[in-house]
Amino acid sequence: MGGVVGAAIADSEEKEKKQIKEEGRVEGRAENAVQIEKLFNKLSQALEKLKSHDEHFKAIIAMEAVGVACAACDGNFSDNEREEIGEFVKGMTAQSIPKDVKEKIQDIYDNPPTIKEAFLLAKDSGMSLDIYEDLIRFVMEIDGIKPEEEAFVQAWNQLKAA
Repeated sequence: MGGVVGAAIADSEEKEKKQIKEEGRVEGRAENAVQIEKLFNKLSQALEKLKSHDEHFKAIIAMEAVGVACAACDGNFSDNEREEIGEFVKGMTAQSIPKDVKEKIQDIYDNPPTIKEAFLLAKDSGMSLDIYEDLIRFVMEIDGIKPEEEAFVQAWNQLKAA
């Protein structure tokens, strides 16, 4: 009888742990949604200042490149990071995107750029590098800041200073 009671208590504790974990995930997603909204608003304002559609799409491609490069720098480009970056981009690209731009974005996911490649795309995009730095911070926080991501920021700052 003691074994049955012990098993019931253990099962109850396991269900409680799962519920707490799920509540934490929901809370984390809500916090990410707020961060995405802030970053999206900032980016939308920056994109409005761009003079042409070509510059607009260049900036979108550069945002993808920077986000993916940062997420992939630790050697573990997780599904969660892909999902969060994807959600962010879906928000940015609510309008129709030309096929060639979609192909470039897919290529970025399939072959994450190096920090230098991403930086050059960002620099050439016509948008302030501050916007990209906000994106980098957001991406770093998705799955917890890792030493490789801190090194990514250092390399970004060195490229910026050069």
